[in-house]
Amino acid sequence: DYSEKRLGKENAEPMKQVQFTFPSPLYEKVMNLSGGADVKLYIIVVTGMLMLLHKYTGNNDIMIGSPIFKQEIEGEFINTVLVFRNETAAHMSFKELLLEVRETIIEATENQNYPLEVLLEDLNMPIIEDEFPLFDTVLLFENLQDRNYFKGVNYNILFSFSRTVKDIDGVVEYNPLLYREDTTLRIV
Repeated sequence: DYSEKRLGKENAEPMKQVQFTFPSPLYEKVMNLSGGADVKLYIIVVTGMLMLLHKYTGNNDIMIGSPIFKQEIEGEFINTVLVFRNETAAHMSFKELLLEVRETIIEATENQNYPLEVLLEDLNMPIIEDEFPLFDTVLLFENLQDRNYFKGVNYNILFSFSRTVKDIDGVVEYNPLLYREDTTLRIV
């Protein structure tokens, strides 16, 4: 039963990790493309993640979760997680997808106060305890987002990125009941 393999279930195996650093030539290219701006770098990373998931799954309709941007005030928020849904196509260039992802992120951020429970109802998706039906993959950009915003959200694979002055470090946290370490290393 797939639901028994989800995180958050009692007796579930703890997440495992694979750490990595962007090679210098890739770091220089994405920093050049982003102009050194974290928000632009985030859009590039989300786009790259969507392309990666498309290549691994063969799906053209990809959804990933990502926390809202860090808030200056502390408190309870209606949503702390955004859902990005983009369609990829064989004929699409990276630049075209990049522009679409940018719009998706802007729209999701503008509508972050729309309750996810209502969205699930609107989509006629059942709410199942310990599961989150909209996405299974999560992306965290630590320069802009807070990991604590994921409390209560179950996922099976998380891609976390952190930019420093001289590189981009990453960590893939994965559910070992669903992903093997060698597969995760190939993804990295």
